[in-house]
Formats: sequence, structure tokens, C-alpha cells
Amino acid sequence: MWDIIGAIHKALKIESTWAFVSGVAFICAILGGAAAWVIDVGYRNSAEYKEEHAPKQKAVVTDSSTTTVVTATPNSSSQGDSIPPRPEPKPVLPDKTNKPTKPQTKDKPSVSTSGNNSPAVGSVNQGPGSIAQVGGTGNQATVINQAPDYPNIGDAAFNRLVTQLRANIGAVAFETRNGNNQALNYSSLLVRLFSAAQWTIKGNENKTAPPDVDDEGAIPIPSGLHLFPNDGKSELATFVKETLASVGVACTVDTGKRRVMNPQPGTDIAFFVGNPK
Repeated sequence: MWDIIGAIHKALKIESTWAFVSGVAFICAILGGAAAWVIDVGYRNSAEYKEEHAPKQKAVVTDSSTTTVVTATPNSSSQGDSIPPRPEPKPVLPDKTNKPTKPQTKDKPSVSTSGNNSPAVGSVNQGPGSIAQVGGTGNQATVINQAPDYPNIGDAAFNRLVTQLRANIGAVAFETRNGNNQALNYSSLLVRLFSAAQWTIKGNENKTAPPDVDDEGAIPIPSGLHLFPNDGKSELATFVKETLASVGVACTVDTGKRRVMNPQPGTDIAFFVGNPK
């Protein structure tokens, strides 16, 4: 034995005891570890080890509300350790209670809507005697450019005015200046009306002439009906105005100094008939 130790010292060329012990311990540790590794690998590959340490299987069943984990061990013969069948997942149905709703929009009017302020036309400003025609195809219309006219006085209104005007009889003169057909016709109607009411007709002139001129310049020719009372006859002119207004005929009592028509002596009212407004 001492010979073996001596031979190892000589082979390793080590004289120190500690170095010899350390070297031998290191070599023995390597050899012992290798032997232990071989033995352990053989043990783990043996049938006995595999039977005792068989891997466990896990079955996971997912439901919409709960999750169940079942652990099964192979080679189990009891009914309580068997794996239950996995249930089929339930289909997820869409929730019909919270359907998105489309925003409500106001109904747009049809472009065929007709009339004034129609969305297809807008505001319509019609002139006298014109025709506003909306929609359709191939339409034809005749437009008569008729000037404004005075209110119509029917037979019943005419007779009523005759009765009312007879309550306060006076003298009246009529005049038109550069009048159109409507002014001339209405002047003739008023002459017949006051004649039927037994008023005195002092004149009925239809003039074609430029405006009169005074110190301030040309006197404008007014449109519509104007009553120019003589001195002290303003109340009579107001009576005539109110009587005509009862049937929808409007006129103005003009007492200003600048007059297009002045009543002559013996005339209570000068009645000027201008072109209709």
C-alpha cells in the first residue's frame, strides 16, 4: 500500500501532503459523481420508477359561467376517478336587447311640393298679372302683364253707395292726368256713382300734360284716389272717404298747399283719379 502511495507521489510529482490530498479528493469526486450520475439515470429509466412516477393528466372544461379542472391519474380503476366527458361549448347568441338604433332624421319634403316658399322653389314674388308655375313638364302658361286695378264695385255695392252718398249731397269735379285705361274707366264709374246719388258734377277732365310747377318745383302727379276739399269742406271730403271705404275703396283727403288739382268756385270737392297703385 505504501508503495502505491509512493508511486502516486512520483507520478504526480507532488511532495506536499495537502496538494496530494486535494488532487486525490478531486479525482475521487469526479469519479464518484460520474458513477452516481450513471446509477441515477439507470434508476429513472427503470420500469418501477416509471410506474411510480407516471405523469398526471389535466382536463379543463370551459363554460360561459364557471371553469372546472379535473385531474385524472392513469391506471385508476375506480369509477370516481374517471374523466367526465367534456361538454360542448354553448354558442354565444347576439344580444338583441341593445341593438344600435339609427339616428332619426327629419323627413325632407319632396321637391315636387308646390306653392310659395316651396323647398324646390323658395320665396316667390309675383308681379301684377303674373302666373307662378311650379313642377311638371311640358307646361304652358299665358302671362298677361296687367297693371294694378282699383277694387271692383258690384251692383249691390253701387246701390248701397248711392244711398249713403245721398245723405250728404255736394258738388264734385273729377280729373285724371296722363291716366291709363284703369284710371279712365274708374273715373267714369265714379261720375256715374255720384250722379246717381244726385251730386252736382262740376267737371270730368282727362288731361294729358306734364306736372304743374310752383315756387318749390314740379308738383308730383299722385297715384290712387285723392280728395281735395274746398275751404270749409273738409268734413264733407271725410264723409266721402269713409263712405267709399265701406266697400273697400281707399282714398286720401289732401289738405296740403301743393295740390295737383284745386277745386273751382262752387265746387265742394275736387276728386283726382290717378293711376292705380
